[in-house]
Amino acid sequence: MFKKIHKVTRDYFSLTNKEASGLLVVFVGILFFLLTPLTFSWFPNKLENFSNKQDQQMLDSLVTIIDQAYVPESKTTEVFPTNQELLNINTISLSKLKTIKHLETKIAERIIKFRDKLGGFHSTEQLDEVYGLKKALCEKLKAIFFIEDSFEVKKIAINSDNFKTLVSHPYLSSAECKLIFSSYRDQHKTINNINTLVRDGIIDSKKAQKLTYYLRF
Repeated sequence: MFKKIHKVTRDYFSLTNKEASGLLVVFVGILFFLLTPLTFSWFPNKLENFSNKQDQQMLDSLVTIIDQAYVPESKTTEVFPTNQELLNINTISLSKLKTIKHLETKIAERIIKFRDKLGGFHSTEQLDEVYGLKKALCEKLKAIFFIEDSFEVKKIAINSDNFKTLVSHPYLSSAECKLIFSSYRDQHKTINNINTLVRDGIIDSKKAQKLTYYLRF
């Protein structure tokens, strides 16, 4: 029963075995903490005669519950075999991506969707931005993915592309796109470089660093 609860918890919250076990242990501890006062209030007479042996049996039962809830992770920490082939992050298909060990289908789909919306990855470090991709696995993926030197990301023509094109990019919010149009495009002003957007408060410097690779002026 506990193994089934452990599996459901792990799958539902996208946790590792260790994380799911820890969560269950915490839950059992909290439940025990909450129920103990109730037990003393409901059975005062019985508890007055509680022997040391009975105390020990209660503790043993709690330890058993915790042990059953804990399912240790595999001792094998290697996610990929040492002979894992290097993969082109900008051309790999979803079907190929889903064959990578420990990479869930929903996360693989997010990687492809994020890549397509970006216009391609300019760095494997951008994998850190994929929602739900755990850090340990992300680092392993970075080690097997590569980007060809000749690859060029798809760029947005900031002075001519329509609103829908701009707002569809992950690095531009709807509010920022509206400001770009109201402050420049609608007034027939030209945005000469990324620094213009920072200077006028449309985006901050951190956002500018990300967008530099994806804008054409």
